[in-house]
Amino acid sequence: MARYRKIDVRMWNDAKVAKLSDEGKLIFFFLLTAPQTTMIGAVPIDKYTVCRYLNMDAKRYGIGYQQLKNMGMVEYDERGLFFIRNFLKYNPPDNPKVVSGWSSFLDVFPECELLETIAKSVITACLARGDKYIDALGKEYKELAGYGIGNGMAFQRTENREQELINVATQHMSAEEKTPSADLPPEPPQEETLTLNSDASAELTPAQRAVRVGKHCPQQKIIDLYHEVLPALPRVRIWNTAKRKQMMAARWREMASDQEFQSEAEGLDFFRRFFDFVSHSPFLMGQSKNADGRSWCADLEWLLKAENFTKVCERKYHRD
Repeated sequence: MARYRKIDVRMWNDAKVAKLSDEGKLIFFFLLTAPQTTMIGAVPIDKYTVCRYLNMDAKRYGIGYQQLKNMGMVEYDERGLFFIRNFLKYNPPDNPKVVSGWSSFLDVFPECELLETIAKSVITACLARGDKYIDALGKEYKELAGYGIGNGMAFQRTENREQELINVATQHMSAEEKTPSADLPPEPPQEETLTLNSDASAELTPAQRAVRVGKHCPQQKIIDLYHEVLPALPRVRIWNTAKRKQMMAARWREMASDQEFQSEAEGLDFFRRFFDFVSHSPFLMGQSKNADGRSWCADLEWLLKAENFTKVCERKYHRD
């Protein structure tokens, strides 16, 4: 494994890191710097070996790992594989040649369910860098992530890159109101509670069920996801204006119909992946400077404006 690795010093300002116990910090920093850590953030090592490295008993390890898991920072499979979820956001591949060598990592990973999560993270990172990177990636990751697979057919490249970006980069990976607005279409009335497990719902087609899901936008949950996945961007202090509520409801309704959300959970998964994709754009994250040395970063309201939302999904703000 690499002798040197990038670690963003801004993590000391991260709200999640600040909340970690000493055990959580120690485990997290060990996984970032361990000799077994690969270039994609997967660490083929079991928890007992981690404890031996850190001279930590099972109780202290349990406290630290549970915090990391609950905060969405680290995942672990009992077959002996850790995954640092945001690793590739801070350690993106330098060139397509690097990506072409990532297939060798799968030879040392145990076969487990965590591999699908890892593969989807790798796909997202490559999509953010451009076509050359996704083309250089081995088919093993694409098959694990279901990238380009449909209707029972084997893997094949799809021609609609923008739709592919939405379907894959936002698929996996973690309520309220409506008031008419002059410049946005009104949200459909919410006469009923959404219960997809009812007999009536079971008879609906996927498209009809998606329409029902689209009527109920879980606004606070989306805001919470934004804070969780994008802690470096401006926090939402107030979200009680009609325009903001209608804007979020419109995006939720559009994506519910387009992606055929079958439940609120599927919709929230979509927005988690959308925010994760945003995190891979230096421009949107305020990491790029203009000619006069100043930088700008996106916020939730900007991201949810119709034109901006579409451009983000079309990778207009991601480096090729």
